[in-house]
Amino acid sequence: MDELPEALPVWEAAQALTRLDGFNPTDTDREEQKRTWSQSAGEFLIDRGGIVRWAFVEYASGDLTNIGQFPKDEEILAATRTLTA
Repeated sequence: MDELPEALPVWEAAQALTRLDGFNPTDTDREEQKRTWSQSAGEFLIDRGGIVRWAFVEYASGDLTNIGQFPKDEEILAATRTLTA
């Protein structure tokens, strides 16, 4: 994880790593990136009955500074504890 000298916003980091890797995107790669860049990741806790009891969706707030930010282990554990309480 020491490829970059400092923390960067996700988009800038992706571009920097692409340059460092020497990756030369094709037209197909560029089209794919246009279609998929805005996909977000999500994490869910679902109880035994199939009900979603806790959810985290990256970028759900619409704040670009939250892209690439995920809940800490303690936050997930705290949510899990509410299911067993």
